[in-house]
Amino acid sequence: GVVRVAQMRDTLVELLAETLRPQRSSKAAVTKVAAAVVDGFLLKLSAAQQVALAERYREELARSVGADVLADQIGLLRGARGWPLFPADYVSPDRSRRVTAVCSRQELRRCGAVFGNCLRGSHFDGYASRLVAGSAFYVALFDARTARPCSLAELAVDDRGGVLIRLSVAQHQAPGNGEAPSPECRAALAGLLRFTRTAPIQSHLRKGLLAMRGRAASTRTGSRVIGRSALAQSLWKVIGSPGMAAIVQRITTAVRGRHENSAGAGGRSTQLALPL
Repeated sequence: GVVRVAQMRDTLVELLAETLRPQRSSKAAVTKVAAAVVDGFLLKLSAAQQVALAERYREELARSVGADVLADQIGLLRGARGWPLFPADYVSPDRSRRVTAVCSRQELRRCGAVFGNCLRGSHFDGYASRLVAGSAFYVALFDARTARPCSLAELAVDDRGGVLIRLSVAQHQAPGNGEAPSPECRAALAGLLRFTRTAPIQSHLRKGLLAMRGRAASTRTGSRVIGRSALAQSLWKVIGSPGMAAIVQRITTAVRGRHENSAGAGGRSTQLALPL
């Protein structure tokens, strides 16, 4: 649930920043405003309400663009996001573990906090760069019944021209990098690796790797416009017109205030005043 909320939050922030950024303004500054406003909106909801909203968004987006295209659109949305290993959560054959793909730098940081491992430390940038480059995938394993964090795995990618895109376990750690993962976690990860060799997932992986390597070209040709439109419509529908209108108004007001303050200060940047 936490990962789904993070994905929805990141998508909403990026869409709002891209849509509302005035010409000649800093994308980083507008993104900071959008993030603060969106976080303020989400903090007014309980954790359960946030998860329910994220699930409704996911379902609406799947209906809008088709489940097979859904991962494509999310994966191409941001240069800071990698490709999901699979389009939806994987459940182990014995139903004991739910496996969630970790797709962005922010999700990696959250996993570091939840699992209490080295993702929080000096090695983070290395993990994140492999994720974004498509040379590794990261998955989080949870107890399917209680949602308790159980283990985290890094899967290395071998795509050297063979028929199959092969994945191997680079590392697999229980919370805290202490005890070895449980037999249930090891069995779930082995089942996941077998699952990645199926034709639908191989097709999904190949599209994803091509998408990440051709991300710059896809941006130049505008091929992401349809994806952004579907994402925006789905978010607008699940959050509702009043809620989205309020979010847009707060961001617009803050950005306008920044420009006015900058002009008054002779072009010097000033602190943003967020109308939260």
